[in-house]
Amino acid sequence: MPKTDYKIIRLKYLKYILLFILFFSAKLYSQTDTANGNKSLKDSADVPVIVTDSSILLNAEMQKIMREIADSISREYAFQFREKQIYSHQLNLLNELTTTTRRIEDYFKKGIDTAAIKKELKSIEEYLELASDGTIQNQTKNTLTFRNIRVAYLLMNELVPKLEKVKTEIKNHLDNLQKFRFTLDSLQTDSLLFKFAKDSAIFNEYLNKVIKFSEDTSPTDSSLTNMIKELQNLDIYTGKLSSNITAKINSVTEKKNIITFDRSVGKFSPLCDMEEDSVSFSKIIDYSYNKEKPVLLFYIENNLIKIIVSVLIFLFCCILIYDIKKRSRDADKDTVHVIVRSVTKHFVITSAFLTMMTCQFLFSRPPFIFMGGIWFLSSIILTIIIWSYYNTRQRIFWFCFASIYSLTFFIDLLLVESGVERILMLILGISGMTAGILAFRKQLLEKKGRIRKYALLIFTLVFLLVSVMANLSGDYNISKALLVNAISILMTAFLIYWAATILIKLTETAITIYENDGNENFRKKLHTLKTRIPVFVMTLAYIGWTILFLRNFRIYEDFTNGLKTFLEEERVIGQFTFTFENVLIFIGIIMLSTILSKVISFFADKSDKSGIGVGSVKGGLSNWMLLIRITVISGGVLLAFAASGFPMDKMAIVIGSLGVGIGFGLQTIFNNLISGILLAFEKPFRIGDQIEIAGQSGKIKEIGIRSSKISTPEGADLIIPNGDLLSKHVTNWTLRNMQKRSDMSLSFNYGSNLNELKKMFEDILNREEDISKFPQPEVLIKSFGGSSVEFRLLFWTDINNSDKVNSDLMFKIEEELRRSGIELKS
Repeated sequence: MPKTDYKIIRLKYLKYILLFILFFSAKLYSQTDTANGNKSLKDSADVPVIVTDSSILLNAEMQKIMREIADSISREYAFQFREKQIYSHQLNLLNELTTTTRRIEDYFKKGIDTAAIKKELKSIEEYLELASDGTIQNQTKNTLTFRNIRVAYLLMNELVPKLEKVKTEIKNHLDNLQKFRFTLDSLQTDSLLFKFAKDSAIFNEYLNKVIKFSEDTSPTDSSLTNMIKELQNLDIYTGKLSSNITAKINSVTEKKNIITFDRSVGKFSPLCDMEEDSVSFSKIIDYSYNKEKPVLLFYIENNLIKIIVSVLIFLFCCILIYDIKKRSRDADKDTVHVIVRSVTKHFVITSAFLTMMTCQFLFSRPPFIFMGGIWFLSSIILTIIIWSYYNTRQRIFWFCFASIYSLTFFIDLLLVESGVERILMLILGISGMTAGILAFRKQLLEKKGRIRKYALLIFTLVFLLVSVMANLSGDYNISKALLVNAISILMTAFLIYWAATILIKLTETAITIYENDGNENFRKKLHTLKTRIPVFVMTLAYIGWTILFLRNFRIYEDFTNGLKTFLEEERVIGQFTFTFENVLIFIGIIMLSTILSKVISFFADKSDKSGIGVGSVKGGLSNWMLLIRITVISGGVLLAFAASGFPMDKMAIVIGSLGVGIGFGLQTIFNNLISGILLAFEKPFRIGDQIEIAGQSGKIKEIGIRSSKISTPEGADLIIPNGDLLSKHVTNWTLRNMQKRSDMSLSFNYGSNLNELKKMFEDILNREEDISKFPQPEVLIKSFGGSSVEFRLLFWTDINNSDKVNSDLMFKIEEELRRSGIELKS
């Protein structure tokens, strides 16, 4: 029998092989003679298949054939399974590649506007050229002025954050696209993608998918590569532009220092020997406008958040002043100051004036066009407010001074030296001195603080005199700086003085209007504010004016730069790194949260009517305000730690150390703090409640975080820790209402008519208006003694009037008894 190579048999022929074997075995079994049925098994060695009653037996050759067939089938199964697994992984890779491609397409759709980026970079480059014009390139004697160099320096510095914004945008896009590129490259270089199945069906299906995927994703892949290259080129370009800006800032700074310290560089011809201007005055105005405008716009753009905060403060001022306006309509006109009437009449522009005067300190290193514009608008608004307050001479003086400032503001915006400007400077200097001298002679200044005002006026006159002399001699930069500083210093002093005055008058009016609101604690706080606010506001006004005064000099900039470097320098103590800037931020946030907590408490007392009638709904506001104050302070502490950059892992150490401290020395303080929180939730009493604790009685004045204040009838303030209020027995007389039951005992000798006495006492109690009729007063016989009978009078009164009612009642009983001829037992 020829030997067949069964290794090439395919799996699909397995069923035919098995059927053949079974058929062959059955045929052999049917031809076997029964006579030979007892042959031994060893005589059947040449028989390939032996079928018995219970099994089929194969000889060695057939067993070998079956093993070879089984091995071939097993390998075929394994190969097909492996190909299917590879195909499944390939499909997953294609799906991931397709998903990533879709994400890239979506990212492109959302927008990488390289045209806008290029336009912005071109705009920055143009503004840089504009700033350099006349100071670094195309410079002439007339253009090399201190103001022109200063504006160029400011414009270049304003370009830095704009360029940084563009660089950040480019970097973010590059980071995202490079992540996409890395994902695509990682998937596309997977070796499984390049394995093809031997099964023709799987091969053809996979090949078609790969071709379709390539056709669909090839444009996106190319776009991704090109976009990355374009952004990389833009990133290189922004780096070169940044270096160029830095180099030009250094160059301008050097020129500024030269002009500041070398008078010969900034020296021009004397005013009497001036030649005709080479450039027309209108072109100088255009040149200055083109430079000043972007400085203003960029500064506003870079400080937009501060401007939004200022707008919110403006709206808050509008609401407050309008509320004062409504409430002051019913007030006596003699009690409302004339300034307040004018302020409330123009409450919108007054709010704008106060906002500009207070929020100007939020802006660091502002250009003069920004600050001078604020002062110019403020002077116009102030003219409207104080016009009715001033007399005719004061109005004329103020109008002249405001006009001088307006022209000075205009002159300072001019960046190129010209004969017309110097003549205007001379006229303004002489006019300013004339106005100042007239103010002295006519005594136009108010008597209050006149010495300080005259000192400031003399200081201004000296500046103006030196400015006129410098202008005549050709020291143009010094003359202009002194003229602008002199007028600006006087204007800012005037504006800040009036802003402080308006604030003080508004506060006094508000206190007068609101003094009948809220509880007793609120009214006491108002009285304290009335005495402290003027001093506090004027102190802030002096400090603010000093800052504005120093801003005009180089020493202020040097000081602030040195202070900034000192605060931002990192310092190390052990393993802890910190900066004084973070320390100040921490302290500032804690202080702000404390102030906010006190403000909340102040307005809570204003809304709380517990001092007028305890038991009202509003009487419980103090407990909720305590919770709010605790929340504000706790949130402030957490925010302070986060804003100051305090490491959270160090926080756990601090909390652990605090826990140890609480366990030893701070447990009493911690107990009082927790007790304050529990008191806020349980509300056993409120502000204005009458309580007794440990033999002391009084009215709740304040519920604090750690302790509470009780005002005693004698006028003292008793400070009790919250832990004692929670742990000791406290009697609250006014938890439900303001009524208190009084008990009066009277003894009479036997022989008196008891019914007549009872009737007399009932009449007296019912006639008394301050005695409550519900519950009704009662007259009881308390006891019989050996020689007397004792009456007991029970009646309800307001707790605040109980002592007075008892006293009045005794007088009336004594008078009635004397009229009836009845005597008390001696």
